[in-house]
Amino acid sequence: YKKELKIEKISAKKFLQEIIDKSTNLVKSKGAKIFMDDFEDFSFKGDVAKLEKLFLNLIDNATKHMFKQGTIKLKAKRETNFAILSISDDGIGIPKEDIPHIFERFYRGEKSASGGTGLGLAIAKSITEAHGGKIEVESTPNKITTFSVYLPLKQS
Repeated sequence: YKKELKIEKISAKKFLQEIIDKSTNLVKSKGAKIFMDDFEDFSFKGDVAKLEKLFLNLIDNATKHMFKQGTIKLKAKRETNFAILSISDDGIGIPKEDIPHIFERFYRGEKSASGGTGLGLAIAKSITEAHGGKIEVESTPNKITTFSVYLPLKQS
């Protein structure tokens, strides 16, 4: 992905609002809610189309693994060297034993009833890495799952 990036300045708030706008119908169709929470506005650099693909994929995953009337929260935080954009949901979560493998191509957790290909999170990881960043996940089954995307504020 790195060679294909079209880097531009992105407003964190505007970017996440566009993600919400583009995913509202999908989220509502699952009886869920999506909103921004705990928000800091700042600019960072990245490829809008690729990052959009990454976040829409994470939201799609969240809707497949959430309970009725679930909630998806998007957050943006700026740290010294990174923009941290995260997405949390209160769905079924990811078993501890699956976490080390979820970013592998074609990996599908044991409880995966989504019928997915197992490529979405591998693509999310490669988009993040093409930006010089990293993606992490924390999950407490049946409580909260958070994917955090760390993007460097200074592009090399």
